[in-house]
Amino acid sequence: MKGRILVVCQDLMAASRLRNMLCAQEYMAHMARRADDALALLGFHRIDVLIVNPCLQDHDVQWLCSQVSKRHPNLKKHMIFLADGELPENVKAFVEESGNDIVVSPIDAGQLEQLLSRHMR
Repeated sequence: MKGRILVVCQDLMAASRLRNMLCAQEYMAHMARRADDALALLGFHRIDVLIVNPCLQDHDVQWLCSQVSKRHPNLKKHMIFLADGELPENVKAFVEESGNDIVVSPIDAGQLEQLLSRHMR
């Protein structure tokens, strides 16, 4: 196993495709559809990289990032934002200001491996 990845995405099909791709590359992949579920999983598992679709339904991405920063400060720099096309202006501004990597879906296996290799601790 190369590392543990948590995918936070409300779109179950997109999250499942990403999880399958991660597992094929020998990563342990966890999925959460809601920000609250993601935080709960972070409490139980040592996660190396967090891949987040910034258009969450239960909380906004700013809230999730602030909670991750408080509870798991070393993980904040290992958050990757995965966008499904155009983001709302406020979300786009936050994601760009964060300094974290942003990737637009669909992502292929080579792009994913290259991106994750920069984030593995």
